[in-house]
Amino acid sequence: MNSAELYDPSTASWTTSYSMNYNRWYHTASTLTNGKVIIAGGRNNSIITNSTEIYDPSTG
Repeated sequence: MNSAELYDPSTASWTTSYSMNYNRWYHTASTLTNGKVIIAGGRNNSIITNSTEIYDPSTG
């Protein structure tokens, strides 16, 4: 899956936000001090990846 979903606790619903550059699972996502989110590592099919992506909630 290369899509990112955002959870809205006020409506208890998920919405698709944007498409990542790579399919990945078992990754980590951490909020940075500037409000952006870094997505790092994980698996892409049978390959362990060391790539990172940055998500900016202000631009989607």
